[in-house]
Amino acid sequence: MIRRLLIAGILLAVARPVVAQEQAFDPLPLISSASLDSSAIQRERQDLVNWMKTASGASHDELLATRERLYFVIGSAARQDFFAQLGQNPQFDPADLAQLFELAASLGVYGAADIARSLPLSPEDAIGAAPGVPAGMRLEFAPPLLRVSSDSGGWTAQVPYYWMIGSLQRAEVNGGPTELASISTLFGDNKNQEGASQATILLVSAPGQDPAAFEEFWLAQVGVTRENVLAESPLAGATAYRARDDAADLSKEVVFIRTARGPLAVAYVGLSGPFETNRVNFVDFLRNLRLP
Repeated sequence: MIRRLLIAGILLAVARPVVAQEQAFDPLPLISSASLDSSAIQRERQDLVNWMKTASGASHDELLATRERLYFVIGSAARQDFFAQLGQNPQFDPADLAQLFELAASLGVYGAADIARSLPLSPEDAIGAAPGVPAGMRLEFAPPLLRVSSDSGGWTAQVPYYWMIGSLQRAEVNGGPTELASISTLFGDNKNQEGASQATILLVSAPGQDPAAFEEFWLAQVGVTRENVLAESPLAGATAYRARDDAADLSKEVVFIRTARGPLAVAYVGLSGPFETNRVNFVDFLRNLRLP
């Protein structure tokens, strides 16, 4: 049985340790995730560096695909470093990791620039500008975690440094101000399709909105119904639903949380394989939420 560990990861070699139990993420997805070996990581890293030099005319879809490819490499590096802590692998070179996060920053990944700047041998002038965080939301890097928080909603979410925060938004949704964070997990091998893919977490916060109307709207958006309610929620005091879309090979779970400042929804979606591989960390994500 794999004992529960705090994520140490590459960054703890160059940053202060984090020891709070609330920040624990189970290492099982790191161990069982789809990944590259050391030589393939280096080949992919160099290919990505070369591609970025000529990427000025790339389409939006090409850039999104490159972000996913990049985070497959980053996740593989994190896995290599995890085993290095157990004495089974050499540590991944922090300078190479800094370069990967520099690329992520240039592709608009939230928090990547902060991670790159925390690493040694990272040329400051090579790091692209960080994407703007919406007013009323904050993002900080507290090694080994990225933290996203809301002033109006009063919540804070924490994710491992090797997860991808692809989008932070504040918009009018369903008649009221809404905050959205889209986050991608590690890759897992697809069970019913070729290749590997990430699972996705979507956090939605609607300070001041009616909880019942909020839940009805987001149940429909995720594609689940009241009949899909779970007898037991992964988060105490919350209500959870889970459904399966066989045609798309997607599993979907959504958890609704009612706080003093308004309702939250946390949805988790993935193909067969990645959904199961990463679900333990989805539960960790829920239990690490700081709520008003």
